[in-house]
Amino acid sequence: MTKIVPFSTVFSIKFLFFLIFLAAIFLFSGCGSNTKPDPVSNTDADLTDEDFDTDNEGIKSDYDTETIDEDDDIKPFIDPCLEEPCKNVENSTGMCIAKGKTGDYICVCDENYVWFPNKRTCEPLNSFKGLSCTGQTKCYDNEKEIPCPKAGEPFFGQDANYAEKRLCLPQNFTIKNHEFGNTVIDNNSGLELIQEVFSRQDGVYNTTWGEYSDWRMANFHDYNSIIDSGTFSPAINEAYFPGTPSDLFYTDMYLYDGPLITNNVKRYIPEQYWFVKGINFETALTESNTYSVTQSHKKEYFRYVRDLPEKQESSIITLSKIDTLLPQKLLMKSSEKETNWEKALKYCEDLTYAGISNWRLPNRNEAYFIFNQYKSSPCWSSTSYTSDPTQAIVYTSVYNSSSNISSDFVMIINKTDTAIVTCVASDPCPEGELWNGEKCVSHE
Repeated sequence: MTKIVPFSTVFSIKFLFFLIFLAAIFLFSGCGSNTKPDPVSNTDADLTDEDFDTDNEGIKSDYDTETIDEDDDIKPFIDPCLEEPCKNVENSTGMCIAKGKTGDYICVCDENYVWFPNKRTCEPLNSFKGLSCTGQTKCYDNEKEIPCPKAGEPFFGQDANYAEKRLCLPQNFTIKNHEFGNTVIDNNSGLELIQEVFSRQDGVYNTTWGEYSDWRMANFHDYNSIIDSGTFSPAINEAYFPGTPSDLFYTDMYLYDGPLITNNVKRYIPEQYWFVKGINFETALTESNTYSVTQSHKKEYFRYVRDLPEKQESSIITLSKIDTLLPQKLLMKSSEKETNWEKALKYCEDLTYAGISNWRLPNRNEAYFIFNQYKSSPCWSSTSYTSDPTQAIVYTSVYNSSSNISSDFVMIINKTDTAIVTCVASDPCPEGELWNGEKCVSHE
């Protein structure tokens, strides 16, 4: 038998639910609201500037919370080697190494072949010449990344243009296993580096590791050869140097007594100070700090390296009008001309000097040797600063007024500023001969 509910009862139940619904809306709009009083319309005479600032801080906090929520949606890192991209790469072992967490990878090539990142292929080592590439494979204008320009177009002649033309050696590392741990062989520079990172605060200073007793602390030149200018934080190839802190790796550190110069006033101090200088692998730029011996300071890192027997030291000779860096056979032309970065690129591209017409603005590694030769300050490189493409990398000498010490630095300056222009070119002569400005001559 069907039970009949009186109409009045149904109406009462519906009315009760309606009241509950209205109460919920009221509570949600009142208690859950983050609405703040409008400072302009607030009539409270006691409202102060401090109260107004507090409200602004609250608004900022709400915005920050939303930003964090968006970051939580970022997809987790996926190892690019899981798809076996090297499996069918010709002249490779098929082995893939992830390049940190950038999503990039490296294929391990057969002997006498090297990974060419511009084309993602293993290429014959003898098809490249010059100094080590910087790792930069992208092109930039004065503000941002752009498609790499062609000859005759604005901004042609920068780092990645000539890396594509094989006028530098791709970074070429090999991991070697020892009982004490792994080392990395830099096949371009002839260095062996312990993969593990040490710190000064650990107090570890030992020239004997494994079967070798000729380890030393890496210097500025050693670090300069392993910097990867195609990335940052850390600015190094993490496929071979995993776990590298984005921090200072020091090359020089010593105590000095005053004077300490502060606000252009020289004063002598009763205690000694530490002067610390090195490469910061967050930025790949030089960093220096001055600390009191009683002052706590950052944790500086370092690497152990040793020179392999086959390492060749670079030297510079002059034949007539031309300075040549050996053994790379890199021609260098000094100039006192100062201009901005775009015009510096064009100046070298348009230059004809000593019978050579293929001059170019040097990349960061080439500019390093030019600076050491001529001590021009600062000297443009064709390498952009990846973290901020409005800047380019330069080498210069900096005087530290606090320590009374002059040091060489790798720095960045705005591309619209001016700096000295020097140009480089590849020697056109066959092996065993060098260009003297007019012809190829024998060189012993």
